[in-house]
Amino acid sequence: CVLSRRWRNLWRSVPCINADVGEFQRSDTEWEEYDQERESAFKMFMDRVLELRNPAAPIRTFRFRCCRLDGFEGTSDEADMNRWITHAMQKQPWVLDILVLYDALKLDHSAFTCRYLTRIKFINVLMMPGFFQQLEMGCPVLENLFLDESIVADVEISTRTLKVLTIKSTQFSYKFRTTISTPSVTYLKLWRPVNGIYVFNDMPLLVTSILVLYDVQDSSDFCQNLRSLSAAKRLEFDYFGRKVWLLVSHIPLSLLHPCISM
Repeated sequence: CVLSRRWRNLWRSVPCINADVGEFQRSDTEWEEYDQERESAFKMFMDRVLELRNPAAPIRTFRFRCCRLDGFEGTSDEADMNRWITHAMQKQPWVLDILVLYDALKLDHSAFTCRYLTRIKFINVLMMPGFFQQLEMGCPVLENLFLDESIVADVEISTRTLKVLTIKSTQFSYKFRTTISTPSVTYLKLWRPVNGIYVFNDMPLLVTSILVLYDVQDSSDFCQNLRSLSAAKRLEFDYFGRKVWLLVSHIPLSLLHPCISM
């Protein structure tokens, strides 16, 4: 802006928004005042950026990293974050990357309608029943989904377009089996799910599967999941927990190939 006046408004139409609450810190701020002050500054920044952007300018990549400190549903933190996501989705992004510190963000899944969105990365979010149904209907070209330290309260992860699915340290429902139905997936990584019951439907195009699991409570579900992954050309499997007895006769021979790592 100092060198050239024409730069002054370029930020209003940049295709990438990448905002990190960690950048909002004053060196003279006391530690106990730090979180509250930086959150207030971050919210003000996000509101102003989205409010003053060129309405006709698309957003190709939308990333933000912020905190939820109160832990109560329906609070302004949650409303603000969902409002930012809704605004971004209306601009038809290709990439959505959300990281939430402390308390999980309960997503408003009604906002997820975008015909260009191909990649989603969520860390510490809560997906309620109906989220994945909305995702399949509203985001028809989604190919890559990454979940970390999140909560899946939905009973079905179902999409025909996903090719890469990564689920790390994520909690599934205690009460109901969560069905994972992704027939187009070629790469699947399930890394240390926290708890809950999950079952895979067949993945005929699967090339690589990486499973890192804690205690398996139901060996029949575990065997069913192995059968569902039988198309995989490469399977890496690490297990930590009590001994589980497997009936080898019920496991496809393709899964007993030497490339398996256990």
